[in-house]
Amino acid sequence: MRVLFCWTDISGYMGACWRAFAALPGVESSHVIAWKVGAGEKSIAFNEEIMQGVSCDLLDARQKADEDHFLSRVTQQDADVIVLPGWLYPFHRRLPFHPDFATKKFVMTMDTPFTGSLRQRLGRLKVGRYLDRMDGVICGGERAFQLARFLKIPEAKLLRGMYGFDSTPLQGLHAQRAAAGWPKKFLYVGRYVGDKAIDVLVAGYKQYRAQVSNPWPLECYGRGVDQPLLNGVEGLTDRGFVQPADLPAVLRNAGVYVISSRYEPWGVSIAEAAYAGLPVLCTQACGAAVEVVRHLHSGYICPTDLSRELAHGMLWMHKHHEQLPQIGKHGIALAQPFDMNHWAERWYHFFAHTVLSLSNVE
Repeated sequence: MRVLFCWTDISGYMGACWRAFAALPGVESSHVIAWKVGAGEKSIAFNEEIMQGVSCDLLDARQKADEDHFLSRVTQQDADVIVLPGWLYPFHRRLPFHPDFATKKFVMTMDTPFTGSLRQRLGRLKVGRYLDRMDGVICGGERAFQLARFLKIPEAKLLRGMYGFDSTPLQGLHAQRAAAGWPKKFLYVGRYVGDKAIDVLVAGYKQYRAQVSNPWPLECYGRGVDQPLLNGVEGLTDRGFVQPADLPAVLRNAGVYVISSRYEPWGVSIAEAAYAGLPVLCTQACGAAVEVVRHLHSGYICPTDLSRELAHGMLWMHKHHEQLPQIGKHGIALAQPFDMNHWAERWYHFFAHTVLSLSNVE
């Protein structure tokens, strides 16, 4: 099996997933075409070392806008399966109809959650032909799966589980944390942008602090245009962007992971935090809440865009400090299906069974 992954921005978690996939028996070649750091999302600053050991072409800003260059890179791979990132970019949408790729198998990834908006209702008119050309579609989770069905993609072509993460450095963090005494500290790791509702995070944290005599600190790791909102907030420390190699220590020293997003198609950081044994406090908007977080069991799910509700979630965690080790432990098993090894097996089986229809697929 020869697979080409066409991605957008490289991320801290996908390198491990691609390495695990390439190591599977039956994979003849696995190659990635993605954007260099800085060529896409400006609030992402991952060190490109995360792609070490991955066969890849990383495109700069000029190359990513050059359709001829993209086509030449794709042609060079001669892949059996070509994975495309959704339908946002016109040259991705044109690729499956190029004469040189008429016999190729195509798989699309999508993480957009179903909302029933007018745009989604008209979506079939815009990209229906492209969707019909796909031999398979891999969804971020249940909410994206519902949009895929709404767009009339047959269930037989669908798979949930687009995202994965590197579980190796996160193993044992729960035991280390519990042995040292469970930290009384909130943690956020992610971009500082509007979708992440940093304004709600700050307002909720302030309201929480006003309700207790001994408030826990909040540490934030990331970068983005909303960084100024974090300045001068009592008890809150902005640590800046954290590289994947340094993330385990950050997770080990926290007590509760908090993410207040108003728009979060899935949220790999939720799965990483849960696998690290942290209770997760998140909003209903977070897609991964469906698969990874169980309210008052592995975390706390609160309404979206309501700072008072986020504050109440923080207060609940504060008041149940003695239960946090058990709550965090519950999340490990819920996150495990999304680690890099399960991710690789899931995608391989989908390619072999659904897309290529190979016989004797285990």
